[in-house]
Amino acid sequence: MALHVNSPSSSSIPNNIFRALTNLNSKYPEMWQDEWSASLLDSQHNDDWELKLTNKDWISQRCILSDRQQVSEAVCASLLQLRDL
Repeated sequence: MALHVNSPSSSSIPNNIFRALTNLNSKYPEMWQDEWSASLLDSQHNDDWELKLTNKDWISQRCILSDRQQVSEAVCASLLQLRDL
């Protein structure tokens, strides 16, 4: 079981952000015992990103990331916070 990170091909989000999210599997393997799916989408209407985490029961948590939060450390921290909700 693991965290699966969805990266849309049309996204303008840098690949290093998706790699950082995927690396959370090896950094915190105990957190991802069940199936988890993360999606990070950029908005076509503004500069915000939407981060969504879904668990094995299809329950989703979401948060909006401002332009100041659009670095790998902040995105990963936000994902971990969603995981703990």
